[in-house]
Amino acid sequence: LLQSSGIGIHYSGYKESHEFLNKFNDEKIEFLFSTTGLAQGVNTSAKTVIISETTIAKDTPLSLNTVNQMLGRAGRKPGEEGFGIIICPEYELEKWSEGIEKSSEVKSVLSAKLIEIILAEIALNNIKSSNEAKSWYLQTFQAFCNQDSLNTGKRIDETISYLLKEGLIKLGEDGGLIISTFGEACIRLMTDIECSIKLIKSLR
Repeated sequence: LLQSSGIGIHYSGYKESHEFLNKFNDEKIEFLFSTTGLAQGVNTSAKTVIISETTIAKDTPLSLNTVNQMLGRAGRKPGEEGFGIIICPEYELEKWSEGIEKSSEVKSVLSAKLIEIILAEIALNNIKSSNEAKSWYLQTFQAFCNQDSLNTGKRIDETISYLLKEGLIKLGEDGGLIISTFGEACIRLMTDIECSIKLIKSLR
């Protein structure tokens, strides 16, 4: 009866949960009703996730992490948007709105790890010059979010100069940037670059 109405059920211990999930992902049914088990990394083709209650059982409140994980099941198909809806009492509206907004902020760590990342990109032959480094930066998530965009070109030039000065990279025969033996060792051993530089200097 449920399947004929385009409805499936998914919860721990229900023997037909996996079958319903597969049918939902294959678009053979339109709706999938689930418990908080949806937060446990279940991959779905859902475009919209609706959380109908903010408590479990009688009065155990849902955690912000569980809600985020459940909402994260929406829009996982490549190129598709996802939507999340929480049905809650009016007095909880501010709590969920602020909590989800704060927890969903994603920031790039590129600015803090620029030396290590540029060194790795040079090792992979993705960057051969300062101009290529700047073009590469424009394709990054940080550039997309416009985070720390001021003086980025200057920082990239300074980073490359630093890597050259400390012997982590060098100029190849064609004038392009290439990884040095020292730089390659840092990457292979996954050592902290500044500590590695201090160690080499102390041994000289």
